[in-house]
Amino acid sequence: MRYLSVLISIFMSWSLPALADGLPDRQQMAELVGSGPSEVVVYEPHLTTDKGPRARSYLGWPFADVAKALFGANWRDQGDTIEFRALDGYVSRVSIADFQAHSAWLVSGLPDGGQFTVDNLLQNEANIPLGPYYLVWENIEDQDIFERGASLWPYQVAEILPIDLSTAALLPEGLDPGLAKGAEIARTYCLNCHTLNGFGGEKVPGDLAALAAAFDAKRFRALLLNPRAQNPDTTMPAIAPSRSEADRIVLISQLRSYLLAMPKSD
Repeated sequence: MRYLSVLISIFMSWSLPALADGLPDRQQMAELVGSGPSEVVVYEPHLTTDKGPRARSYLGWPFADVAKALFGANWRDQGDTIEFRALDGYVSRVSIADFQAHSAWLVSGLPDGGQFTVDNLLQNEANIPLGPYYLVWENIEDQDIFERGASLWPYQVAEILPIDLSTAALLPEGLDPGLAKGAEIARTYCLNCHTLNGFGGEKVPGDLAALAAAFDAKRFRALLLNPRAQNPDTTMPAIAPSRSEADRIVLISQLRSYLLAMPKSD
């Protein structure tokens, strides 16, 4: 399978090491990192159902090794966040703290040489290309990462950007400070695809606060618990599917209160 060639856009307020040929292919990455890809086994969140998780093996490199090769040994000091932009407009922003607390890998294939694709059961999509690179996490022993589902698992990665992330748009002046938990829920589960007050991904058109305002509490909860039951054609994943239903309902309530309080834009 041929994948689109992509460039890593590296821009900061200071100078960073540049890559002459953009995002390296697998062979170039091996040379840059200094080793070939290794196998990592994870619970694939896109294949997780109510019957339980499914383990899958990938070939790649520890993300810390990749980041060091791309951005230098001080990559953790070049911002508070690593931003991953995908070919389909999905945006994943992962804090440096997450990379310090958990183990991530940047993978580019399967050990058996099979197609580098996945059936994204959470989004009702089949045979989705994962390349050129896919960020995965060691979540078999790490319960926290497992419970966070697929929110930190961007595929079709087209750009990797070290940034200082400002979330001021998510906590505008005058907003009740007690709604900060809702802002964090929105950032974790919604804003990879949706945009809220100018912040977020570019996969779904429309402001999230305005979209949420169209639903009453009962419909909003039903939609987030089981999107496909409400719309069989949706690609929206259920919120936090690995958590208990009681925990998910609390998350949904906090999220809705926050979104209803946010300014609405077209």
